[in-house]
Order: sequence, then structure tokens, then C-alpha cells
Amino acid sequence: MSKYSSIGVISPVFFIWGFLTSLNAVMVPYMQKIFELSYSSSMLVQIVFYSAPFLACIPASKLMKIVGYKKTLILSLSLMFLGSLLIYPALEMLSFYAVLGAIFIIALGVASLQVVGNPCVLVAGSPQNAASRLTFCSAMNSLGTTISPYIVVSILLTITVMSSENIAGQLTVPYLLCAAFTLLIIFIVIKHSFPESKPVVENVTPTGSSLLNERTFLFGVLAIFCYVGAEISIATFMLSYISHDDLGGLHFDTAAKFVAFYWAGSMVGRLIGPVIFRYISALDMLLINVVTAACLLVFAMNIGGNMGVASLVLIGLCNSIMYPVIFSTALKGLGDNIERGSAVLVMAGIGGAAWSMIQAFTADQLNLGISFVVPLSAYLVILGFSLHCRMLK
Repeated sequence: MSKYSSIGVISPVFFIWGFLTSLNAVMVPYMQKIFELSYSSSMLVQIVFYSAPFLACIPASKLMKIVGYKKTLILSLSLMFLGSLLIYPALEMLSFYAVLGAIFIIALGVASLQVVGNPCVLVAGSPQNAASRLTFCSAMNSLGTTISPYIVVSILLTITVMSSENIAGQLTVPYLLCAAFTLLIIFIVIKHSFPESKPVVENVTPTGSSLLNERTFLFGVLAIFCYVGAEISIATFMLSYISHDDLGGLHFDTAAKFVAFYWAGSMVGRLIGPVIFRYISALDMLLINVVTAACLLVFAMNIGGNMGVASLVLIGLCNSIMYPVIFSTALKGLGDNIERGSAVLVMAGIGGAAWSMIQAFTADQLNLGISFVVPLSAYLVILGFSLHCRMLK
């Protein structure tokens, strides 16, 4: 089948892992109510979810070498399907630890999908258009991330007056829907033939050589760590910024809508990215976006008000193409090491937790406005990566 049909098959994979990732975050306050948890205890949901890549990524990369992309993709989807199904008995038993177990299985599947999904996109066509293809699929991921909260809120809109048992019953609905959709994707993938060969690239790394010798790759790992950190820390503290009397000054409910606009901007940017890449190279676009994001962040830190809020929201648009461009550029030239490289890049996503913790500490010690210097520092690292790669062109 053609490369375009391969992208058509892999796009729903990106969508469902984005949907489940966002769904996991939305469920936290509901878990607090059902199990009467403190805020710290409820955060076990996120800790379990984001610790999975450290256990799944390396085995997934090795499995790709042994059984190929397609079978690894099916196994990853199967883990997500199983975990989504297991949420039902876990909530029926009102067992928080059983819920954590089911979420961990989902997270293993999501982490494995990230390892195999990105290389699947890269080998589906020419290396020159790799960033464009990955940007489009990332847009599907952003679509899932954006609409998940709206679907969940629609399903659970009336549960605030229900008992814990009834709330738990309603919470199973979105997970069962995800299980059904994931099963459909599995059947489609089984019927499809994926390319298994490595993309043809220049300066290919010989088999068995160490990734530690690849400077661009190592810089790319740092850039991914910083990008995810900047994206997540801004999203985490945006609500506080917008609703803060001395900064955004908006009502809490209104502030929440602007956070959704931030994620929607990322989705829109990834949808139009492949078109823009026809006229501007991916590395040039990365440079433009990271400089713009840094300027918007400085503006928000110093201005506040409606203009400061608009600046933070627009950063979502700037973020849109950074991950796929950094990811595809970092893997270029790895040859037989592409699976291991992909796994390490996915693991670098732990930056989302690390940078958020650093910003939280800065906000406590200084103030909320100044704390945004933390993601600003992350963007400066990405700027360095962009300049490094352009010098090598």
C-alpha cells in the first residue's frame, strides 16, 4: 500500500494516545472525589502514568528489532485496549490501587506507541518530508488531547451530585469508548502492510555504534527534554496566571477556556505545518517559532492583563511544530540505531514533570510571574539546538 495509506492508518494511533493522555489528567479530580484522596495522593495517577516510559521504551525498541514495527504496534495497542477494559472492574470494586494498575497498563501501551509510532511515520516516505509527516500525525495527537476534556465533561456533567458508586460507573464510559476505538484500530493495523526498512538518510551510523557518539542526537534528547518541560509547565501554570489578580485578572471559569485555546493552537499549527514546510524548511521554522515563543513569554512576564494572556495562548501555536521537527532531526543519520534513539527521545519526555517542579519551586520562593523564566530557559536550549542543526546543513 502507498505511503499515504500508511499515514492514514497511523494517524488514528496518534489520536488515541493523545486522547488517553488527556483523559488521564482530566480524571484526577474525579478520582479524588470517589476515593476521598488528598491532592498529593491523587497525583499517584500522574506519577504512575509518566513513570511507564522508563520501563516500556527500551523493551519496545528491542522488540521492534526482533518482530518489526507492525507487531510491536499491535502489541502496544493491545496494552491500551486491555488497560482501558480493566478500568471497568477496578472502578466497580472501588479499588484505587486496581485503578492505578489499569492506568499503568494503559501508560505502558502509550509509551510503547510513542517508540514505534514515530519511526513508522519516518519510514513511510522520503527523509526530506519526514518532519512534515510527523507534524501531521502530531496534529492528530493534539486533536485527541484537545477534544478529550470536552467529551469527558459532557459525559460527566451531572455527576457532582451522585454517590461515589454512581460516579465510578460513569467514569468507565470514556474508557470503554477508548477500548472500542482501540480495538477497531488494531483490526485496521492487522490488515495493513507497514514498511519495515529504515529510512534512507545520509551519514548513516554503522550498526552497533554508540548513540553517545552522536552529538546532534544527544542535543536532540536535551531539546526534547526542554520542549516537553516548557510545554507542560506553561500549561500547568497558565490557569494560575490567567486567574491571578495581579497578572491575567480573569475569572477562573474563563481562564480554563483559555487553557483549552492554548492546546488548540498547538493542534492548528500542526495541521498547517506540512503546508508551511513546502515553502520554509523545518529547521528554519523551528528557529522562527522558538524565538517567537521566547519573546511572547518575556512579554507575558512583564505586561500581564489581556495582552499577557493572549501571549501565553499564542505560545501554543509556536509549540506546535517543535516536537516533530526536533524528533525527526535528532533521529536523522542513526541508521540501525533508530529504534533505540526513538526510545531515548520518548523517555526524555520526563522533562514535563521536571520543569514543572522547578517552576513550582520558583513560584513558591519568588512569585508566579517570575517563575515563567523556567520555561524561558528551556526555550533558549531549544534555540541552541536549532542553531546547531542549521550550522550542519
